[in-house]
Amino acid sequence: MRIGIIACVGLLCLSLVPLGAQPHSDGYFVVGTSGNAHYVAPNGAVTSLKFGTSSLYACLMHADNETALVYDYTKNSILKVDPKTLAIIGTFYTSTLLTAYSNVYDMCFDQNGDLFFGSSNSTGIGRGVFKVDQSSMVTPVTTSTSSTMPFYYPENLEIDIDSGELLVADDRSGDHLCILQRDGSSFTTVASGWNFRYGTHKDMNTGVIYSGTCCNSSTPNRTLYYLKPGTTTPGPWLASATFPGGYDPMIDRASMANPRIVCPAWNSSGAGGVWHVDINTKAISQMTTIAYNTYDLAFVYGRNLQTVKTGKGTWDVHMDVPSEAGKAYMMALSASGTRPGVGLPDGRRIPLAFDTLSYVSITTGLAPYFTGNIGKLDANGEAKVKIDVSTLPPAANGVPVWIGAIVLDSAAPLGISVVVDTKVLKIEGL
Repeated sequence: MRIGIIACVGLLCLSLVPLGAQPHSDGYFVVGTSGNAHYVAPNGAVTSLKFGTSSLYACLMHADNETALVYDYTKNSILKVDPKTLAIIGTFYTSTLLTAYSNVYDMCFDQNGDLFFGSSNSTGIGRGVFKVDQSSMVTPVTTSTSSTMPFYYPENLEIDIDSGELLVADDRSGDHLCILQRDGSSFTTVASGWNFRYGTHKDMNTGVIYSGTCCNSSTPNRTLYYLKPGTTTPGPWLASATFPGGYDPMIDRASMANPRIVCPAWNSSGAGGVWHVDINTKAISQMTTIAYNTYDLAFVYGRNLQTVKTGKGTWDVHMDVPSEAGKAYMMALSASGTRPGVGLPDGRRIPLAFDTLSYVSITTGLAPYFTGNIGKLDANGEAKVKIDVSTLPPAANGVPVWIGAIVLDSAAPLGISVVVDTKVLKIEGL
């Protein structure tokens, strides 16, 4: 077993397993107007549920990688939801304080399992980037009271796969894209002057940052933009009368030979839905039509890997791929990042730069620093891996490591059924 895993990950894998189509995801969790959430299955079937009277702008998978989160203004709550049935199964956080943050446009979890969200409420106290820690305490990372100030209108948040900090798209006096330190201590402007405020997403395989326009009727419209690595001048990547425009373009990339952008759509006729754009060919296709405008999208289960801090210098790594229950998995570390990654013979790519640390983590092992990283998913398709660097000296603070994972299946092409998106973790708190 261990030899087979090493061969596949080291890309010496010359499996005789026939190549074939791979599932792209376990589906999508989508939110939009007015107060509607949707689960879109891989075959395009849609399950919908109305949560309230206000538009739902933000959703994502919980740090437990089992439930989804959606911010519902009508309930002053960030709700926990079954991503497939859409049943409300709990509350992540609720408070009248959330009335100050009524326009929550995006949310993300950092490496510690703390939730960050961007708010553009008209009152000064509600504008900026905020954190909800694991004890449910809300603190401002940065606030803004003027349209000329940074983070006045933060419409998109994600963890930058390269820096481990917040990548924030901010519509203030022209659009700005910034890397914001998670403690709010400083920020760096990456680009400005383009229409990225409707969602950005970095491709961990290439470093390209894609962004959307809101809809089919505003100007500019029907366009996706991109920013190449090492440049500060963005430009249009795709413009088409076929494309209605998309909020929050996500990249479904790791398990696919032909990675694609997935966009929820806003259409003035009220017919939104989910659209796909092939990154290599720019071919456009509509996965499904939804009779409402849609704003935000999250991958359900298998694309996600999440770390949660459990103590000083210790983290759990949550992996949940229900469709692969009982199958073998392997998780590796890298000190080099995600690029160029590991190209598989069938065209897929593992977004992890395979280096000495990677090799050691799957051969001789890194116990007690990294344990449980080779094994089998349980009956629910879950695994929990441990990182413990608590004995390292304070000089290790700030050192980043990247975590990648695959699921193995002898019946899958090259014996690899799922490639999970890589996670970055910066050592801190020693």
